[in-house]
Amino acid sequence: WINKPVLKFLATDYLSCSQVASDWLYKYTGVWSKSIVVNNGVDLAQFAYEESYRNEVRKKHGLSLNDVVVGHVGRFDVVKNHTFLIDIFEAFLQIQPKAKLLCVGVGGELEVVKNKVKEIGLSNSVVFAGLQSEVYKYLSAFDYFVFPSLYEGFGMPIIEANATGRVLLTSKITSIPEIAANTAHYINPYDVSSIRKGFQKLISDDKYREKLILRGIANAKRFTIKHITEEYENIYNS
Repeated sequence: WINKPVLKFLATDYLSCSQVASDWLYKYTGVWSKSIVVNNGVDLAQFAYEESYRNEVRKKHGLSLNDVVVGHVGRFDVVKNHTFLIDIFEAFLQIQPKAKLLCVGVGGELEVVKNKVKEIGLSNSVVFAGLQSEVYKYLSAFDYFVFPSLYEGFGMPIIEANATGRVLLTSKITSIPEIAANTAHYINPYDVSSIRKGFQKLISDDKYREKLILRGIANAKRFTIKHITEEYENIYNS
């Protein structure tokens, strides 16, 4: 914020990872019309689904291969909406009573979320995996990836979930529709009833679920490191 008024004097090119990020960073600075969106890149090969990763992660956290696992990856921050994630999972349990929630990440809201899980009696159904250096393995362990953020400048886990072929439920706000496109079942991050309906649709409609997965795998190809590198090279060479 401090540097916004002088941005036009500090650079020759103005880049951002999404249109939403560009609007936030450059609007009202005099350079917004010159800004260029270059998305973040993902190593798709690393995030390809692997059965061995699925087995390894589930064994590590005491989950069976038959468990239905809802997953989330992200720092524990208010904007990531973890307390609502617990509400989402509680609604999911009404449909899949033996399901498990596996959360990867740490942050300032972690203890708040843990306390909520304990208060509503879900301690045996929710696993907090903490900080993990091999997040790509966890994506393979999930069946559903839920991402109810209240704000995202990009949303890297969306592409990672797409690349792994996970069923994606996510908020329809800020940059998320720009990145996820038509690969997700979109939810209202303030309305549990919309989540319940979404899960019912995904569980009961095999064709719809498979369509989202295939779209996700195709969508991830927009964000290959090779493609993003070429975009940067074109900017530097122009």
